[in-house]
Amino acid sequence: MSFTEGLNIFLKRLKKNRNGNIKEIIQISWPISMGMLSFTVMDFSDALIIGQLGAIELASIGLSSSIVFFINSFFIGFFESIKIAVSQKIGANQPCAAKQIGRHGLLISIPVGMLIICLGFMALHLFKWIGGSMQIQEKSMAYFSLRIWASPFWLITVVLSNYYQGIGNTYLPMKINIFMCVINVLLNQILIFGFYSFPAYGIYGSAYATIIANVFGMIFILVCFIKDTKFEFKPHIRIIKQIFKFGLPIGIRWLLDVGGWTFAIVLVAQFGDKILAANQIAIRIMSLSLLPIYGISEAACILTAKYFGAGNLSAVQKTYWSAIKISLILTTATGLMFILLPIKLASLFQRNDVILFKTKEILFLMSIYQITAAFSIVTAGALNGIGETRFITILNIISTWFIMVPGAYILSVNCNLNAIGVWISLIIHETVLVIGTRWKFKIENWKNFPI
Repeated sequence: MSFTEGLNIFLKRLKKNRNGNIKEIIQISWPISMGMLSFTVMDFSDALIIGQLGAIELASIGLSSSIVFFINSFFIGFFESIKIAVSQKIGANQPCAAKQIGRHGLLISIPVGMLIICLGFMALHLFKWIGGSMQIQEKSMAYFSLRIWASPFWLITVVLSNYYQGIGNTYLPMKINIFMCVINVLLNQILIFGFYSFPAYGIYGSAYATIIANVFGMIFILVCFIKDTKFEFKPHIRIIKQIFKFGLPIGIRWLLDVGGWTFAIVLVAQFGDKILAANQIAIRIMSLSLLPIYGISEAACILTAKYFGAGNLSAVQKTYWSAIKISLILTTATGLMFILLPIKLASLFQRNDVILFKTKEILFLMSIYQITAAFSIVTAGALNGIGETRFITILNIISTWFIMVPGAYILSVNCNLNAIGVWISLIIHETVLVIGTRWKFKIENWKNFPI
């Protein structure tokens, strides 16, 4: 689908559904959620396959993936600015300006990808600080040293996906992500266990599979982008400033938020390999249940940005509430599954009785956590769309580092609640975010923001 076709389809939807109803949210969010599902399936298949190798291997890739995500987190958030800026320009009927923003994002992403590689090798010493058994540390470091090479290719895909989502074409990123997922899952089977003349690489085969899948995904979306935009590039300081204006606060928020999560995983690692494995299993399960919520949040971001750019403020409000309603229904339903079927869900990964029991305890708390998380994630997405990025960053800094982090340490270590204490602290953290983001959206001072 070309740029013009994607824009025309989106504008038709905009005219048809100008009131920001639930149907519109679903139309925009389901391709995004399916695209995200492909990445989750990659992680999920990695965990299912590597779980067959043992709890040590499962804990090792979980720890490594957390560090990779931490390093990438600032740049994931930073390049959300492409989607916001492009969406606002499309809403204001400025498609040429939207193309220029996409081109600038692509060129910025190339040196940033090289920077991530450098940061990755500087971060290797983190594994000794994190702790865990020597076996886990050694396997985690070796896996991480390979896995980090996927980041530059993945980042270009992320930037161009944000561009296409910003213009309303959520289908192309979905197709590319599914394509990458299929490659990754197939290569996992071959490279982890071996196939005829192919040797078995164990957990390192998973890293090779991820790198290859990301290279193919990048090539796919890059060819589409060059074809659609002709890549007639003229650098503009004003566009770069706009990208940094939206991107820096979101990037900082992502970095500090993921940093808080990394701290939580570090704490859990201190309580033994089985508790760490149980925590990773529970996180994998929850990642599937929260996946549509992130898709809905992205849809809220795209639509509020476009309606804000078009000056339709009543549709901004209705889009927000439609997204909230869908999210709360979904997280309530999956939360009941966590409470009623915890052992069946956990046994997909491991059969160890201790790990299953610990996973059951964590899943109960996750059923509460994800409801509060859904409210704060969607509200943050809507606020991002209208350009209110600084407040969310400040709120996250306060809640993560002055409430969640000290609370997790006190409850898990001082009160001897172990992983349970960490999750109680995370629930408190998300509750604070719900109150703060809801208050900011309610006071409506964002209505006077410039486009």
